[in-house]
Amino acid sequence: MKLVRICTSALLLCANLPAETPVERANEAERLIRSGKRQEGLAALANAAELPGASAESEDRIGFLFAVLGRQSEAVTHFEKSTSLKQEYAPAHYHLGVALWYSGQKDR
Repeated sequence: MKLVRICTSALLLCANLPAETPVERANEAERLIRSGKRQEGLAALANAAELPGASAESEDRIGFLFAVLGRQSEAVTHFEKSTSLKQEYAPAHYHLGVALWYSGQKDR
């Protein structure tokens, strides 16, 4: 009976642990990309973008990785989301400007 209570308590504690965050998944995507596993990295990056708990920082990180991979339209989407989540987050504004420049949208 005591073992059942311990196991039940352990399961309840595990259920309350936070799931993988978008930044953690983006870090995994970067690791995969750097190790030459581009497709797996892109899949991990797409997964990071779908995880709950997005923040300006996580959206900027995801956008930055898309930009490094030359996927400017996805990068722009995430930089715009980042700036909408936290208007004063300067790195996202800078990254958005660079991504727009590289994608030929200099007038934006």
